[in-house]
Amino acid sequence: MRKFPVAAVTALVLAVVLVVPSAWAGGGSPVGAKEGTSRFLITSPHSAEMCLAALDDLSAHAPNLLAKMDFGCKVGDHNGYAIVHAENADAARKMLPESLRAGAKIVELNKFTQEQIKSFHSMK
Repeated sequence: MRKFPVAAVTALVLAVVLVVPSAWAGGGSPVGAKEGTSRFLITSPHSAEMCLAALDDLSAHAPNLLAKMDFGCKVGDHNGYAIVHAENADAARKMLPESLRAGAKIVELNKFTQEQIKSFHSMK
C-alpha cells in the first residue's frame, strides 16, 4: 500500500471543502451541470384520478426525469417534484410530457452567500 504525505492529503481535503462550496455559493455551476444552465424546481401536479396516466406519460416521455422525480402521491399530495439543470424555464418545462406541461410550476433556484444577504440589508 502506498503512503501519502499527511500534508498533501490535508491540502487536498481543504481544497475540496473550501473551494467547491464557495463555487456553488458564488453562482458557479454544480458538478455535472452544463455551463450556461441554471437549476430549476419542477412541480408537476395531477389529480388522484389522473395519477397513473401522469406516471405512464412521464415514464414513456422522460424516463431520465422520472428517475429524478419525487412524488407525494402515496400521502395524497399528487405532485411530482424534481430539480433539473436547463438553459431556461421553457427548456425545463419541455422536459415534461406535453400532458403535464400546462399545469407545471417551474421555479429558477439560486443560492445566497452570507455576504450577499448582508448587502441586501444595505440596499434598504
